[in-house]
Amino acid sequence: MEKEKILDIIRTGDTGKAIDLLLDELISSAGASASTLKAVRLIEAEYNRLREEQLQNTIDSGAAEARLNAINKRLLDLLDDPSAVQHSSPEKKAVRIGTISGGVLLLAFLAWKLIPWQTPPPPPPEEEEPAQPLFACPAFGATTELKITLLPFLNLSSKEDVPVHFGLQDEINALFREMKYPGQAKVASGDPEKNYLTFEDAEVLRGQCLSDMVVWGKYTSQGVNEDELLDVRFVSSPFDLPQQEEVDSLLEHRSQEELSANLKTTAKLLLAQAFLSENQMDLALQLAHEVIQASASSPAGDAAKTDAHIIAAEAYQMLNQPENAAANYEEALKKDPDNKTALNNLPILDYKAKKFLNAEWRTERAIKINPEKIGFNLLQAEIFKEQGETLKAKEAITRFRTEKLRMLTDSVKISN
Repeated sequence: MEKEKILDIIRTGDTGKAIDLLLDELISSAGASASTLKAVRLIEAEYNRLREEQLQNTIDSGAAEARLNAINKRLLDLLDDPSAVQHSSPEKKAVRIGTISGGVLLLAFLAWKLIPWQTPPPPPPEEEEPAQPLFACPAFGATTELKITLLPFLNLSSKEDVPVHFGLQDEINALFREMKYPGQAKVASGDPEKNYLTFEDAEVLRGQCLSDMVVWGKYTSQGVNEDELLDVRFVSSPFDLPQQEEVDSLLEHRSQEELSANLKTTAKLLLAQAFLSENQMDLALQLAHEVIQASASSPAGDAAKTDAHIIAAEAYQMLNQPENAAANYEEALKKDPDNKTALNNLPILDYKAKKFLNAEWRTERAIKINPEKIGFNLLQAEIFKEQGETLKAKEAITRFRTEKLRMLTDSVKISN
C-alpha cells in the first residue's frame, strides 16, 4: 500500500482522491482482506453522504469540517493498523450504510465532481434547551447491540384496540432469540393520538432514545367488511433518507390469525432492514429470503415479497454483487412497477456494468418518477459522454444547473 502517497493526498485536503486510491490498491491487491475493503467502503459512503449534504446546503461549515476530520482520522487509523477499524462497536455506529441510498451516493459524488458549489457559512446557531422526547424512551440492557424502539400504534379503525406494537415486540424478540443475536425490541410509552410522528420527529426520537431503529404506525378500517389496514413506518441508523413508503404496503387482515401472520412477516422485514443498516448483510439476506420463500402462502402476499426483494438487492449491492442486486430489483418491479428504490438504483448498476442503453432509459424513467432528484441529470451526462454524445451530455449538465438554481431560489423565497 502506498501509505506515504495516500497520506500526502490527505494532507492536501483531497480526501475523496485518497479514498479512491486506497480502494484501487485494495481491490488490485491479492492480499487485501475483505473486512479491510469493507471498512474503506464504509468510510467512502460516509464521505459521499457528507458531500451530498454540502451540495444540498443542509449542513453548516463547522459540522462539515468536524465530520471531514473524523473521516480523515478513520483513514489514518486504517493506514496505521488495518485491523483497528474492521469492526464497529455499539458506541461507534456513525459509519453505517443507509437504507435506500446506494444510488444517491453516486449521484452526490458526480455532483461534487462536476459542479463547484460553495456553501456560505451560516450564522452561529443559538443555544437551545434540549427537546424533551415525545415518548418515554425504554431502557435497554447494557449488552444489547441492536436496539429497536416501538411506539404505540394509532388506532383509526372502528374496532376494539389491537396492541399491534406489543405483537411486533414479541415477534422481533423471538427472532433475536432464534438467531442468537444480542438485540432487543421494547415499546416506549406515550400517546400516539397526541404525538403521531413525522419521519423527522422519529429520527430525533431515535437519537434521544439511543436506538438503532424507531418503528411506529397506525391501523384503519376499509371497505364494506371493515377490513383492517396496517401501516408500518420506521427510521433506522443512520438513515439519511428515511423510507417514506410503508414497510409492507398496508397489509390487509380479516382475522386475528391473519393479523398474527402479518406481524410475523412485518417483524422479519423490519429486522432485516435493521440488520441492513447495521452492516449485517448475511442476517439481512437470511430474513429477506425467508420472506420471499414464504410469501406465496402468506397473507402479506406480493407487498411483503417486494419489500424483501428490495432489502436483498440493497444487501447484494453493498456486498458488491451487482448481478444479484439487479435481479432482485427487477423482481421488485414486477409487482411494483413504480418502486422508487428499484428505479433509483437500477440505472446506477447498469451504468457501472457499462450497459449504457439500459442505463439511459432507466435514468429517464427515474427522472420522471423522482423529478426532485436532480442529480440524475448528472448521471445522464456521464452516460451520454460514454456513448460519445457530447451535446446531450452538456444539455444534461445545463438542466442540472438550472434545477439547482431554481431550488436554491425557492429555498431563499421560503426562508424570507
